[in-house]
Amino acid sequence: MKSLVRRLLPAAFALTALNVLASSPTLDRIRETGVVRVAHRANSVPFSYLDASGKPIGYSMDLCMRLVDAIRVQLHRPDLRVQYVQVTPATRMDAILTGKADLECASTNNASERRAKVAFTIPHYIAKGRMLVKTTSGIQELSDLRGKTVVSTQGSVNGDLVRQLSDAGGLGITVVEANDHAEAFAMVVSGRAQAFAMDDVLLAGLRANAKNPADFTIVGKSQQVVSAGFFFSQLAFRRIAEPYPKRSANSS
Repeated sequence: MKSLVRRLLPAAFALTALNVLASSPTLDRIRETGVVRVAHRANSVPFSYLDASGKPIGYSMDLCMRLVDAIRVQLHRPDLRVQYVQVTPATRMDAILTGKADLECASTNNASERRAKVAFTIPHYIAKGRMLVKTTSGIQELSDLRGKTVVSTQGSVNGDLVRQLSDAGGLGITVVEANDHAEAFAMVVSGRAQAFAMDDVLLAGLRANAKNPADFTIVGKSQQVVSAGFFFSQLAFRRIAEPYPKRSANSS
């Protein structure tokens, strides 16, 4: 049964996203130009990142290609080309809102403030917000970071949550923002930050690809449950995410 679900889920996801696209100007533009512009990330392992040759790969990219195949069939355009647009946490929203990309396929969390600007598909993963630290740091909980520095990426609400908890607990934590996950991880490696606050699955990917994974550990009780989906420019797409649990839809 689990094997069957794994086989059917990508197809169901693609069909759901395509149904939304079908009633939008996005599909009309794709039909006219013969190009679908897919925004991706450089190091959001395991969802959207670059291989050794510089090609975007990952779980999100695999799902995106299923969607592109479905668009080819619906438009009767087997020649439909994919144009990749690399984005960062700081530029991903603008890429969609300004028309540089048609959809973003990575690991962007479905947060309420984002849904005011763009619309999300059904979630393609659920995660928990935690922290990556050096194994030798002795850090186990947020309270262990009193007076220390925590990094998160631009555009993520993980950093905002740490600020809120720090203020509420009088911890005096300094929260800084990195341009992307790789930079944030490097700050922990170099000691410029003592922890990286992010989705646990993304932190696990960074740890697994580190030169010495055992040097790092993922700690802290989860303060939030997050869901991520692909997003588009039309606000009408927002209705797809509405039926999902509030605790997921309002996370970052």
